[in-house]
Amino acid sequence: DTQALWATLAADRPLLRAGDTLALAIDGGYDSGGAAAGTGLRMEGVVVARRVGDAYPDYAAFQFAESVADEADPFAGSTPPATLDGKGQARMALRLPVPLRGENMDADDPRAAFAFAELRLNAYLQPPGEAEVASPSVRVNYAAHPAYVGLRSDGWWLSTAADPKLQAVLLGADGTPRTGQVRVRIERVDDDDDEEGPAVGDPAEVLARCTLDAGADVAACPFRATEDG
Repeated sequence: DTQALWATLAADRPLLRAGDTLALAIDGGYDSGGAAAGTGLRMEGVVVARRVGDAYPDYAAFQFAESVADEADPFAGSTPPATLDGKGQARMALRLPVPLRGENMDADDPRAAFAFAELRLNAYLQPPGEAEVASPSVRVNYAAHPAYVGLRSDGWWLSTAADPKLQAVLLGADGTPRTGQVRVRIERVDDDDDEEGPAVGDPAEVLARCTLDAGADVAACPFRATEDG
C-alpha cells in the first residue's frame, strides 16, 4: 500500500542580507513513522520585488526605494541535492548573486537590481512511480542594503503659500528604527521623465534641500513652489 508522505522545508533566518548564505533544511518521512530515505528531491522558488512598507506595516505610509516588478530564480546557478539521505534529510546552502537582478532587468543599469525582495521557496519529494509531495512554502525577506530611508509628505499638494511638510524614518534591514539625519532634495521631474527619474548620468534640477531628523514629527522643508500643484 502507498504510504502518506510528508515534506518540510526550513530556513535558518527570516531575513537574508546581500552576500550572506541561507541554510535550508529539507526533511521527509511517512505518516507511519519511517524516514523517506533516498526519495527524489526537487527545489523550486522565486524572488519577487517587495515593498519595505509591506514587510514592516508600521511604516506603510512611507515611501522607500522600491524595486521594479520583476522575478528571479533563487536556485539559478546552484545545485540542490537530488535526493534525501538515509535519514530522510537534505541540507543546502543558498547564496544569491550580488547584485541580485530580475530576469528582465538591464545588467548595464546600476540601478537595476532588487533593493528589497521576498524569496518564496518550496521542496518537492517524489518516490519512484508516485506523485510529488510539496512542502509548505518558506518565505524569507531579502535586503540589498543595511538600512532604508522612508519619506512621507503631509499632503500631496504643493502650495505657493506654505513650505511642504515632510517626515522621515530610517530603518535597519530588519525593520528596526534608527536615529540619524536624512538629507532631502526636492527635484524637478518633467512630465516626460519616467517614475525612476532622469536617466543614468543626467543631472536632475535640484530646487531645494533640507535635513530631517529620522523618527521625528513632521517638519517643514523650506521651499515655495512657483505654482500650486
